[in-house]
Amino acid sequence: MEQRVVFLSTDWARLTLFAECFMIFIHPLRWQHPFVPVLSRQMLDFIMAPTAFLMGCHTAHFKEVAEELDDLVVIDLDQGTVLSSISNRLELPDVPLTARDCFIFR
Repeated sequence: MEQRVVFLSTDWARLTLFAECFMIFIHPLRWQHPFVPVLSRQMLDFIMAPTAFLMGCHTAHFKEVAEELDDLVVIDLDQGTVLSSISNRLELPDVPLTARDCFIFR
């Protein structure tokens, strides 16, 4: 659970909504690490933090985020994909296509 997680989207509102929904989803657990639903370009250096975190970035910043892919889980909300350098240890089921399409095309 304690991972370096970055949500990507072209829609700033979707980033905020999804990050907040994620926090509700893990209830009754509490996220005790840095939580930044929308990370601006000027703050991308925060992704280099060695601790667990949950941050949201615009898809335009994917190249900068991908440079720090070591032990980072990148969730693309627009495409419904999950990228991770720890994928051999991370067992994630595929998102059902109907649920993914419903979320993407809202």
